[in-house]
Amino acid sequence: MGEMTLNVRPFVRQIVREAYNIIANPKNESECVEYLQRIQCLLPARENALGKLNMSQEDIVTAQEEFAENHYVRFLDFLVKCLSVDWLSNLPKDKIPELFDTFFLDGIPEEAFLILTSAIQTLSHGYKLNKCAVLLEEFIKQHKLRVLLWNQCVIIPDKSRTKENQHSVMWDDLVTTLAMLPERIINKTKQETSDIFYPQNYGPFLANEMLVVLHQVYSAVKNGSDVSLSFFSQLLGKLCITGSADWIWSVLLPSFTTLTNQDFIWCRICERLVCEVPDRCIESTIIPVVRDAAWYGTVNKLLGDAVLSKQKLKYLFTNKLLLYRHFKQDLILQNIVGHLASSHTRKPLFIQVLQTLLEVWGDSSAVKHTAYEQHHYISRAILIGIGLLSDRDKEQHKGDLIRKLMTGVQCHIDNQAFKVRLLGMVVAEALTTALDPKGPKLEFEYEKTEEVNHLLSLVTPPSDPGLVDIQSRDFQTVTLAENDSEVKENCSTKEQEQIMEAANTEELDSDDDLEPYDMSNDAPVTKTKAPRYVRDCMEGLISSDDPERVESCLCAAADLIRSNPVGLKEIAVEFIKILLHLQDSFTLLNFISLRHSAMVALGVSCPVEVSAYLTKEFYRRNYNIRQRMDMLEVLRGIAKELSQPFTVSHKNCGEKMQPKPIQILQENKSNDIKPEDWREVVQRRIEAKTHRFAKGPKATKPEALPNRFAPVAGDFFFPLLNCFDRNDLPFDLLGEDCLLLGRLLYTLGIVVYAATNAPIAKHMGKSLLEFTWGIRYHPDRSILQAVLFAVSMAFLALPPHVFITELQTEVVEVRQWLEDLSEKSVDSSCQKQAAQTLLLVQHILSQELSKMAGH
Repeated sequence: MGEMTLNVRPFVRQIVREAYNIIANPKNESECVEYLQRIQCLLPARENALGKLNMSQEDIVTAQEEFAENHYVRFLDFLVKCLSVDWLSNLPKDKIPELFDTFFLDGIPEEAFLILTSAIQTLSHGYKLNKCAVLLEEFIKQHKLRVLLWNQCVIIPDKSRTKENQHSVMWDDLVTTLAMLPERIINKTKQETSDIFYPQNYGPFLANEMLVVLHQVYSAVKNGSDVSLSFFSQLLGKLCITGSADWIWSVLLPSFTTLTNQDFIWCRICERLVCEVPDRCIESTIIPVVRDAAWYGTVNKLLGDAVLSKQKLKYLFTNKLLLYRHFKQDLILQNIVGHLASSHTRKPLFIQVLQTLLEVWGDSSAVKHTAYEQHHYISRAILIGIGLLSDRDKEQHKGDLIRKLMTGVQCHIDNQAFKVRLLGMVVAEALTTALDPKGPKLEFEYEKTEEVNHLLSLVTPPSDPGLVDIQSRDFQTVTLAENDSEVKENCSTKEQEQIMEAANTEELDSDDDLEPYDMSNDAPVTKTKAPRYVRDCMEGLISSDDPERVESCLCAAADLIRSNPVGLKEIAVEFIKILLHLQDSFTLLNFISLRHSAMVALGVSCPVEVSAYLTKEFYRRNYNIRQRMDMLEVLRGIAKELSQPFTVSHKNCGEKMQPKPIQILQENKSNDIKPEDWREVVQRRIEAKTHRFAKGPKATKPEALPNRFAPVAGDFFFPLLNCFDRNDLPFDLLGEDCLLLGRLLYTLGIVVYAATNAPIAKHMGKSLLEFTWGIRYHPDRSILQAVLFAVSMAFLALPPHVFITELQTEVVEVRQWLEDLSEKSVDSSCQKQAAQTLLLVQHILSQELSKMAGH
């Protein structure tokens, strides 16, 4: 058998090589058909191949494996390249599906799918593109996606490795292509796109295919076979994060609800399916579940204890979805909190979440700076959690909950907004009543409005709606989908009638003779008004899910800060914290520059508070490299702006100094003409009678102005420098985080240069030179360039006489180091920069020596 296997592989290569030559340039129709049929016998699990290949059954299986592993993909590429009207004329028209299409429809589905989608993306409009699109459509309609998905779940027992390992290279391509297929096809075929490729059709179709394969997975598990759901989880996460979550879960969730209610194996399948979703996709995947699940018991069946084993899911359920995001639907909160409270394994997590919610709810700063919608959302979460407390929980945690409640009630009662006070009263009454029904109760006087009754109703836990209600909801959804075409037809006829009426009115009343307004400088119209106060701007940035509101607040932040400096010091730290943690969740235009401008404006207005916060947080934990680089960039921007001269224009000053002319009230026909100032008239006459033989630009004497950065320069510099050599730093500046070290050096250099001529500049420059001396031989090129920059800034900022009188040894060492670097450095850019720095040092020293010699 081994010898026969060795002979089969060259035989397959010979057949494929001959097929390439004959099929590309066939002499006649029969020759092309013959070789296509011979290659068809090499397709996987192909029957009736004995007569065509003259081989034993065992050798045919080996030949098919050899062709599938080494030749199938290249042969499909070859067929796509050959595809044309002229080439297909060599085949009988009635046998084209049998001779050509079968290679794509009956071969290896994942390879054929990738070949077709790749060809559609790269081909230009023409017959070849249309043929590939038709083949892909037929591939989908023949349910080949089921085979594709099932192949990724199969575990190979003889080799003890899964298809996941075997196809790990192609999984990323498969997942991306399956998730983005409608966009890719529509972008290429435009108006000729088949209906199956529209997202509203493709999404539910793919979900149904996934559901069929999951039934196969269920049968395999029930029969004791091993399967893998890793590919399914990746595909589900990719579909949800790319915007297809609603279409996918509209099919999967009703079926999962019914299936998990009947069988524990389905519960395990659903839990594993969610657990293996990538972390970056888990939020988009889980939100539709908690939003559309009819009861938190359904969430328990679907997720099990995944919240305990998957950290990202735990963060979502205990932190982000409760404290940082808010939704109008009560069902989302009931499903999240109910899921945490409904199991003894998750009960400690539920108690911890409830205590955290009460802490945030009762924090005076949070109440003051959080949007009302977010605070209302947290209050609803607390009320739902109160209703889910068991008697044992109330006895064990009564003291902690009451203590946290009392702190929060006081800050709510002291709040000026009635809505906030009302929330405090409702939550306080509900919690005290639930914790001690027979004891003393907190009672407040307020009107029992519809909103109050709704809040109090949340204390009652929701009941199981049952499968009948869930199935009826699904039936209504299907009915709406079936009647969708009638609705579209009615809408289209109404739109046509409106268009005809508009056309008739335009014929009767034409405005063609009117001149259009100049709207080039008009501001774009938005539904959201720009904030007028700094606190409104902060609230909009903290909690809004509206992209227009976030954008308007971010655009107005810098101007609001600069125009309203009064009272900024009290909220400067809170505001800079909001801006620092603000993320571009809506992909806003110029988000980075707008946020940077706002942070710099805040730092210019409150330099002491902002610099103290940023320099302290730079060395704290729980920040990524990007955020630390943002801190340094903001510090540089503040230092630059504060060091620039800030003056009021002379024109405005002059107008303020001059006495205002007294206006005599009298009738004048030419009211629009203002009387000229007598000074301007006299000056004009003098200029007219003055003869100048050589007229040049007037040299304006520079005006001495104070450096606003000088008093606060030390607050920017020394905190950054002092913590550099601590042992508990959360990053390795000299190792893998050397990029951050380079930015730190640039920042220190700019801060020192901005403090030029300030009394503290001398100490700052010395400290900077001492700091750079320890890392001057760092192997990274970017660090060397940053060190050279910092040395240059130190020499420019320090008074020149200091180098001659106090830093003679340091100057000699710096010059020697610069000479060695400019001559021996391997990097040309470092050589050039070192030479420039050396020239700068020599120029400063020579000028100072010449001054001393002159005196």
